[in-house]
Parts: sequence; C-alpha cells; structure tokens
Amino acid sequence: MNRLESRLQTSGRAANTHARLWATQWMPFAALPQRDLRMLCGFGAIGLLLIGLAASWSIPGRCQTEPIALAFGASIDASVAVPARRACTISVEIGSAVIRAVSIETSPTHGSLMLRGRTGVVYVPNSDFKGKDVFAFALDGVADLATGTSLVRVTATVK
Repeated sequence: MNRLESRLQTSGRAANTHARLWATQWMPFAALPQRDLRMLCGFGAIGLLLIGLAASWSIPGRCQTEPIALAFGASIDASVAVPARRACTISVEIGSAVIRAVSIETSPTHGSLMLRGRTGVVYVPNSDFKGKDVFAFALDGVADLATGTSLVRVTATVK
C-alpha cells in the first residue's frame, strides 16, 4: 500500500474516492450521465439554429455575379445586374496573375462598396434606389515577371 492509499484509508474514505473527486473537479463533463450529455448537445444544436435564424433575418440577401475576366494590366468596363436591396459580390479573374491588393478608385453614388479579399468587392445599393450606378476598383498584381494594375469600371443596374 502506498502513502496516498494509506492516507485516504485513514481518513475514512476508500482509496478510489480521491480519484473520482479529482475527475469531477477537473473534468466536469466526464461525470455526467449519458442522457445529460445528450440534453446539453441538444440545447447546443438549438442555440446554433437560433443564431443562424437571427443572422439570416438581419443580413440582406446576397447575390453573386459571374466573375469578370480580364487580361493582366488591362482595364475593362463591365456591366452587372443587381437585385434591389441586396448585397452583391463582384469578383475578377486575371488568368495566372497573383492579385496582391484591391483598392476602391471611385465610390458608387447610390450605394456603398466594401473590399472582399483580394479578388473583388461587395456592392450594396441604397434601399430605395433603382437604376444605374457607376464605380471603379483597381487590382494590383504580379504575373510571371511583370507587375501592374488593372482598373475595373462597373455599371451596376439595380432592378
């Protein structure tokens, strides 16, 4: 018998009592019965569902346009259709070029523009606007041994 077992037995407790107390003190879920764990998991799933529903009510619907393809270093005029009251992602493809940065060159008159990673922007028209809105963004990148900037001028038709 080692010192720990003898000390626990002299205090009137069984030798494995200390191990059980330690497990419940440091690992609270290890001592829960299986049905309690299922109930906790069920409440967690319900919580995630409620959070998802709240987020979907507060975030306007999104749209995604087809990626605008352009040659590296070239500028392009593009037209996109955007549903009213919806945020719309507008992205660009430049072949094998690596896009290092995106910047807003001209802001829209009837909405707002946010950068989306290194490949595009998100356009959000004003809630009461329908018609044409114009903005521009630039992409700075590297292709093979050349570097350059491409300008994308977008005419968004909000319907």
